[in-house]
Amino acid sequence: MLNLTDLAIFSQVVETKSFSAAAQRLSLSKATVSKRIAALEIAVGSPLLHRTTRQVKLTETGAALFQHCTRIMREAREAALSIARTTGTSRQTVKVTAPTKFGLNFVLHPITAALREFPDLGVDVSLTNRSVDLVAEGVDLAIRIASETSNELVWHPLTPCPTTLCAAPSYLASAGALICPPDLRNHACLICTVPKAHQYWSFRKDGEDQLVHVSGRFLTDSGEAMRLAALDGLGIALMPCFYIDHDLRVGALTSVLRDYATPEFTAYAVYPFASRASGAVIALVDRIAAACGRGGTACAPNDVRSELSVPAAP
Repeated sequence: MLNLTDLAIFSQVVETKSFSAAAQRLSLSKATVSKRIAALEIAVGSPLLHRTTRQVKLTETGAALFQHCTRIMREAREAALSIARTTGTSRQTVKVTAPTKFGLNFVLHPITAALREFPDLGVDVSLTNRSVDLVAEGVDLAIRIASETSNELVWHPLTPCPTTLCAAPSYLASAGALICPPDLRNHACLICTVPKAHQYWSFRKDGEDQLVHVSGRFLTDSGEAMRLAALDGLGIALMPCFYIDHDLRVGALTSVLRDYATPEFTAYAVYPFASRASGAVIALVDRIAAACGRGGTACAPNDVRSELSVPAAP
């Protein structure tokens, strides 16, 4: 019989694509992780991972085992939460934070479903676009939309979040020509100030990147405020597509420069390493991830998709 601890360690190596990162997550030595993976390979009777100095890749057998591991780990967490519920030990409140619009669209429904399923579970939800310090503020689970991750926290990918450049037809009718990204220098642009003012916008076409300095009189830290400003014809906005999906469909906003790829981010469920032990946190992550998976990519009107991150201003 396969050792469940070894399966959990194997899952972490696959998720992090690194023995060192997995060891850090699990508070184990790298040597211990390597030893347990070797023991698991002996038990399976086949190599599970291709190891190089730069990366770790699954073998065919490893890929098949990882699919089973994902299910086993999820069911183990569900069992722990269910047993805790029946014994009255699961009464806890999970503190969750998410960006306002994404939280309303993708997070609240899975949370309410979990609350119906687990009557002893409590959730304290804060919808804010502010960057929250999870450890300092005692947050158990955060939803973040980012182009890169860090090793200080667990980052569980949920769904791609592409962006699009858009404006109201009324603005475009009265504005100057907009044929290529440098033309934006002559346009009123709506500037997002989270986490800092993004006055350099990135574009890609035919393998070439362009970085354009933009300016405008409207700056905000609120995606909904930017959406309303765009609808009112104040200028051109670079926005996550899930904010403006309906507006694009009904023609209240128009996607522009569609031949150019704009940055794509990813929505992550982020939590401290200590929260891995919480069945409640993982149960919420599983339900939010499932909801995002059913919804697919968080709207992608652009014909051209990219994996650009927003580069720092020169």
